[in-house]
Amino acid sequence: MYQPLLDVLEPTMLAVCRSSLEKHAGEHFYGVALYTSGEYNYLVDSIATTEGLGWVARKYLQDKYYQENWGTLEVAARELKWSPCDSPLHCEFDGMFAAAQDVLDAIWKAVDRDSDDIYMKTCELIHDTCIAVMTKVRASGLFDEDQVLFNLLMGDQSNEERLLNAEALNSESVLARFRSELLIDDEQLENLRVNRWRM
Repeated sequence: MYQPLLDVLEPTMLAVCRSSLEKHAGEHFYGVALYTSGEYNYLVDSIATTEGLGWVARKYLQDKYYQENWGTLEVAARELKWSPCDSPLHCEFDGMFAAAQDVLDAIWKAVDRDSDDIYMKTCELIHDTCIAVMTKVRASGLFDEDQVLFNLLMGDQSNEERLLNAEALNSESVLARFRSELLIDDEQLENLRVNRWRM
Protein backbone atom coordinates (compact mmCIF):
# COMPACT_ATOMS: atom_id res chain seq x y z
CA MET A 1 0.00 0.00 0.00
CA TYR A 2 1.15 3.56 -0.71
CA GLN A 3 0.54 5.62 2.42
CA PRO A 4 0.94 9.04 0.72
CA LEU A 5 -1.68 8.03 -1.85
CA LEU A 6 -3.98 6.66 0.85
CA ASP A 7 -3.62 9.88 2.86
CA VAL A 8 -4.92 12.04 0.02
CA LEU A 9 -7.24 9.59 -1.76
CA GLU A 10 -9.29 8.56 1.29
CA PRO A 11 -10.50 12.06 2.24
CA THR A 12 -11.02 12.86 -1.44
CA MET A 13 -13.27 9.88 -2.05
CA LEU A 14 -15.21 10.47 1.16
CA ALA A 15 -15.76 14.10 0.12
CA VAL A 16 -16.88 12.95 -3.33
CA CYS A 17 -19.37 10.54 -1.79
CA ARG A 18 -20.82 13.22 0.45
CA SER A 19 -21.10 15.58 -2.52
CA SER A 20 -22.83 12.93 -4.59
CA LEU A 21 -25.27 12.12 -1.80
CA GLU A 22 -26.08 15.80 -1.42
CA LYS A 23 -26.45 16.44 -5.15
CA HIS A 24 -28.58 13.34 -5.71
CA ALA A 25 -30.54 13.37 -2.47
CA GLY A 26 -33.54 11.07 -2.68
CA GLU A 27 -31.99 8.81 -5.32
CA HIS A 28 -31.26 5.15 -4.63
CA PHE A 29 -27.53 4.43 -4.79
CA TYR A 30 -26.52 0.93 -5.83
CA GLY A 31 -22.88 1.29 -6.91
CA VAL A 32 -19.97 3.26 -5.42
CA ALA A 33 -16.49 2.77 -6.82
CA LEU A 34 -13.12 4.17 -7.63
CA TYR A 35 -12.42 3.94 -11.35
CA THR A 36 -9.03 3.61 -13.01
CA SER A 37 -7.32 2.28 -16.11
CA GLY A 38 -5.88 -1.20 -16.44
CA GLU A 39 -2.49 0.44 -15.91
CA TYR A 40 -3.61 2.37 -12.79
CA ASN A 41 -2.71 5.69 -14.45
CA TYR A 42 -5.59 7.74 -13.03
CA LEU A 43 -8.27 7.61 -10.35
CA VAL A 44 -11.80 9.04 -10.48
CA ASP A 45 -15.25 8.33 -9.06
CA SER A 46 -17.85 5.99 -10.52
CA ILE A 47 -21.20 6.13 -8.76
CA ALA A 48 -24.57 4.75 -9.86
CA THR A 49 -28.20 5.18 -8.84
CA THR A 50 -31.32 3.40 -10.01
CA GLU A 51 -32.73 6.73 -11.17
CA GLY A 52 -29.64 7.38 -13.30
CA LEU A 53 -29.85 3.86 -14.67
CA GLY A 54 -33.47 4.36 -15.68
CA TRP A 55 -32.60 7.63 -17.40
CA VAL A 56 -29.75 6.15 -19.44
CA ALA A 57 -31.77 3.03 -20.30
CA ARG A 58 -34.56 5.20 -21.71
CA LYS A 59 -31.98 7.21 -23.64
CA TYR A 60 -30.54 4.05 -25.24
CA LEU A 61 -34.00 2.86 -26.18
CA GLN A 62 -34.52 5.96 -28.29
CA ASP A 63 -32.10 4.34 -30.74
CA LYS A 64 -33.70 1.87 -33.15
CA TYR A 65 -30.81 -0.59 -32.77
CA TYR A 66 -31.37 -0.89 -29.01
CA GLN A 67 -35.13 -0.96 -29.44
CA GLU A 68 -34.71 -4.03 -31.64
CA ASN A 69 -32.06 -5.74 -29.52
CA TRP A 70 -33.24 -4.91 -26.01
CA GLY A 71 -36.87 -4.08 -26.53
CA THR A 72 -37.92 -3.24 -22.98
CA LEU A 73 -36.76 -0.87 -20.29
CA GLU A 74 -36.14 -3.84 -17.98
CA VAL A 75 -33.75 -5.49 -20.44
CA ALA A 76 -31.98 -2.21 -21.20
CA ALA A 77 -31.48 -1.55 -17.48
CA ARG A 78 -30.12 -5.05 -16.95
CA GLU A 79 -27.63 -4.62 -19.80
CA LEU A 80 -26.45 -1.22 -18.57
CA LYS A 81 -26.50 -1.69 -14.80
CA TRP A 82 -22.88 -2.71 -14.39
CA SER A 83 -21.46 -0.64 -17.25
CA PRO A 84 -19.85 2.12 -15.17
CA CYS A 85 -19.19 4.55 -18.00
CA ASP A 86 -22.90 4.55 -18.87
CA SER A 87 -23.90 5.88 -15.47
CA PRO A 88 -24.79 9.59 -15.65
CA LEU A 89 -22.92 9.96 -12.35
CA HIS A 90 -19.68 8.40 -13.67
CA CYS A 91 -16.71 10.77 -13.15
CA GLU A 92 -19.09 13.47 -11.97
CA PHE A 93 -16.56 14.77 -9.46
CA ASP A 94 -13.34 13.94 -11.33
CA GLY A 95 -12.04 17.45 -10.72
CA MET A 96 -11.76 16.67 -7.02
CA PHE A 97 -9.03 14.09 -7.66
CA ALA A 98 -6.29 16.52 -8.76
CA ALA A 99 -4.23 16.13 -5.59
CA ALA A 100 -4.54 12.33 -5.68
CA GLN A 101 -3.50 12.41 -9.35
CA ASP A 102 -0.36 14.37 -8.45
CA VAL A 103 0.61 11.68 -5.93
CA LEU A 104 -0.17 8.91 -8.40
CA ASP A 105 1.89 10.64 -11.10
CA ALA A 106 4.82 10.91 -8.68
CA ILE A 107 4.59 7.19 -7.91
CA TRP A 108 4.75 6.27 -11.59
CA LYS A 109 7.51 8.79 -12.32
CA ALA A 110 9.75 6.95 -9.85
CA VAL A 111 9.01 3.50 -11.35
CA ASP A 112 11.13 1.65 -13.89
CA ARG A 113 8.37 0.54 -16.27
CA ASP A 114 10.82 -1.61 -18.20
CA SER A 115 11.06 -3.98 -15.25
CA ASP A 116 8.03 -6.27 -15.34
CA ASP A 117 8.42 -7.20 -11.68
CA ILE A 118 8.58 -3.60 -10.50
CA TYR A 119 5.71 -2.56 -12.78
CA MET A 120 3.42 -5.33 -11.52
CA LYS A 121 4.36 -4.69 -7.89
CA THR A 122 3.50 -1.01 -8.35
CA CYS A 123 0.13 -1.92 -9.86
CA GLU A 124 -0.54 -4.26 -6.93
CA LEU A 125 0.34 -1.60 -4.33
CA ILE A 126 -1.88 1.02 -6.00
CA HIS A 127 -4.65 -1.58 -6.23
CA ASP A 128 -4.32 -2.39 -2.52
CA THR A 129 -4.42 1.32 -1.67
CA CYS A 130 -7.66 1.74 -3.64
CA ILE A 131 -9.21 -1.25 -1.88
CA ALA A 132 -8.21 0.25 1.47
CA VAL A 133 -9.87 3.53 0.51
CA MET A 134 -13.08 1.81 -0.56
CA THR A 135 -13.05 -0.19 2.69
CA LYS A 136 -13.07 3.13 4.56
CA VAL A 137 -15.90 4.40 2.35
CA ARG A 138 -17.97 1.34 3.20
CA ALA A 139 -17.19 1.68 6.91
CA SER A 140 -18.11 5.37 6.89
CA GLY A 141 -21.81 4.56 7.02
CA LEU A 142 -22.61 7.02 4.24
CA PHE A 143 -24.32 4.29 2.21
CA ASP A 144 -26.58 1.34 2.96
CA GLU A 145 -24.22 -1.63 2.87
CA ASP A 146 -27.07 -3.99 2.02
CA GLN A 147 -28.04 -2.00 -1.08
CA VAL A 148 -24.75 -0.63 -2.40
CA LEU A 149 -21.97 -2.56 -4.12
CA PHE A 150 -18.53 -1.10 -3.38
CA ASN A 151 -15.83 -1.75 -5.94
CA LEU A 152 -12.68 -0.83 -7.84
CA LEU A 153 -13.59 -0.61 -11.51
CA MET A 154 -11.47 -0.24 -14.64
CA GLY A 155 -11.77 0.31 -18.32
CA ASP A 156 -11.90 -2.94 -20.35
CA GLN A 157 -12.45 -4.92 -17.16
CA SER A 158 -13.74 -8.47 -17.25
CA ASN A 159 -16.66 -9.58 -15.11
CA GLU A 160 -14.25 -11.85 -13.30
CA GLU A 161 -12.05 -8.88 -12.35
CA ARG A 162 -15.09 -6.90 -11.21
CA LEU A 163 -16.22 -9.75 -9.00
CA LEU A 164 -12.76 -10.41 -7.57
CA ASN A 165 -12.34 -6.73 -6.63
CA ALA A 166 -15.81 -6.67 -5.11
CA GLU A 167 -15.09 -9.70 -2.93
CA ALA A 168 -12.76 -7.65 -0.73
CA LEU A 169 -15.35 -4.96 -0.12
CA ASN A 170 -18.83 -6.42 0.27
CA SER A 171 -20.94 -8.81 2.30
CA GLU A 172 -21.68 -12.31 1.06
CA SER A 173 -25.31 -11.42 0.35
CA VAL A 174 -24.39 -8.39 -1.76
CA LEU A 175 -21.73 -10.41 -3.60
CA ALA A 176 -24.21 -13.20 -4.31
CA ARG A 177 -26.64 -10.70 -5.80
CA PHE A 178 -23.86 -9.09 -7.85
CA ARG A 179 -22.62 -12.43 -9.14
CA SER A 180 -26.13 -13.45 -10.18
CA GLU A 181 -26.23 -10.43 -12.48
CA LEU A 182 -22.95 -11.22 -14.23
CA LEU A 183 -21.80 -13.91 -16.64
CA ILE A 184 -18.83 -15.44 -14.81
CA ASP A 185 -16.34 -17.98 -16.13
CA ASP A 186 -15.37 -19.91 -12.98
CA GLU A 187 -12.14 -21.21 -14.48
CA GLN A 188 -11.06 -17.73 -15.51
CA LEU A 189 -11.98 -16.39 -12.07
CA GLU A 190 -9.82 -18.97 -10.30
CA ASN A 191 -6.96 -18.36 -12.72
CA LEU A 192 -7.19 -14.65 -11.95
CA ARG A 193 -7.01 -15.35 -8.21
CA VAL A 194 -3.71 -17.17 -8.69
CA ASN A 195 -2.05 -15.22 -11.49
CA ARG A 196 -3.32 -11.68 -11.21
CA TRP A 197 -0.01 -10.09 -10.33
CA ARG A 198 2.21 -12.28 -12.48
CA MET A 199 3.49 -11.31 -15.92
